[in-house]
Amino acid sequence: MSRNWTAEQLAAIETTDCNILVSAAAGSGKTAVLVERIIRLLCHKEDPVDIDRLLVVTFTEAAAAEMRERIADALEKEIAVSNRLELKRQLSLLNGASISTLHAFCLEVIHRYFYLLELDPAFRVADELEANMLRQDVMAIVLEEAFAEEDEFFLQLAELYGGKNGDEGLAHMVLRLYQFAWSNPFPLNWLSEVVNFYALKEGENAEVQLDRWLRPIKAELKLMLEQAAALLTEALKICALPGAPLVYEKTLKEELAQVNRLQIFLEGPWQKLREAWLGIAFERLRPAKGADEELKEKVKALRQKAKDLLTKTADIYFVRTLEDYAAEIKALAPLMAALVKLVKHFAKAYAEAKKRAGLLDFNDLEHYCLQILKAEGTAPSELNPSLAAQELRARFEHVLVDEYQDINPVQDAILQLVSRQGEEAGNL
Repeated sequence: MSRNWTAEQLAAIETTDCNILVSAAAGSGKTAVLVERIIRLLCHKEDPVDIDRLLVVTFTEAAAAEMRERIADALEKEIAVSNRLELKRQLSLLNGASISTLHAFCLEVIHRYFYLLELDPAFRVADELEANMLRQDVMAIVLEEAFAEEDEFFLQLAELYGGKNGDEGLAHMVLRLYQFAWSNPFPLNWLSEVVNFYALKEGENAEVQLDRWLRPIKAELKLMLEQAAALLTEALKICALPGAPLVYEKTLKEELAQVNRLQIFLEGPWQKLREAWLGIAFERLRPAKGADEELKEKVKALRQKAKDLLTKTADIYFVRTLEDYAAEIKALAPLMAALVKLVKHFAKAYAEAKKRAGLLDFNDLEHYCLQILKAEGTAPSELNPSLAAQELRARFEHVLVDEYQDINPVQDAILQLVSRQGEEAGNL
């Protein structure tokens, strides 16, 4: 506790009575800050918190073990320095404290409240190899049944995405979509929304119908323009150095002005943005006789990066019109519906296979835990705590998460339901 912390680190350690999210570069001491925050909660002279009143979530079991060691070492040092013998109680509670991966915590919740689920208490958790083998077996059966039905759009889907040697490509696609869907708190609702995403109406304005598609694209384009502008600005700074190719300055300023104008078009109609983007021109640089060759090459390299970035982006987004994109989305709509139907079929068959074998996989741990913690009838837009969640909220005074950027939406929902104020995150 005698370490010299920066002002930002100290704020993360000492701030209380609110949610905290710490974002910093790798190796900047985020885990050390998290441990220090825990130690100060335990060692607070007026209002100490017992270690078993904290829920500390780590990304791996190894990280959890290391966290316990760090806390134990820090407590022993504090006892040696301050002679506060009451802190030995914290050491005795440490082994039983909830410092673990989120999956381990979910398993603890399921064991405690299994009677709220239609679940055999003798279940075991399958390792990833066993779960993968079971998924492959179930997938083979599901695809065989789908082929037997001879649905027109499923057969098109299989022909287009099945792969050259059988249906491996389609199976891989189904499994990927299944895994992604089940990283959401309400996967079946999410899959239905995916189908609706492709349901464009005939005769309506393409830009209005594609608004949900264009918003994230425009956000990506904004980042591309900011990056291109930064590259050209850096090139202009070099042009101001002694011996630099000052003759490049006029061209670079004109190109930077073009990029800045494009940012204005982001707020307007897509067609105007498309025309402006495709109209960007990078003229040949004038000869810079006598200029420092190294500085010339640096300027040219920065300018080329900006040019390549804008050209590549144009090739990705602006070669076709909105009407072309709308037509492609409409053509994909029945195929997406067939794919989602297949994913739902696989999910049901896989769940039944696991139930017969008395197995849970990691997705099950998360979703069963969430099922226990959210109140019955909770809508996808809500997170209402159940009585079990309220019991856990009474148990834990603080929820602290290391490597928060690795938390998926299901895990985030679990943490929110357990935490009194949301979650205190150790990283983003």
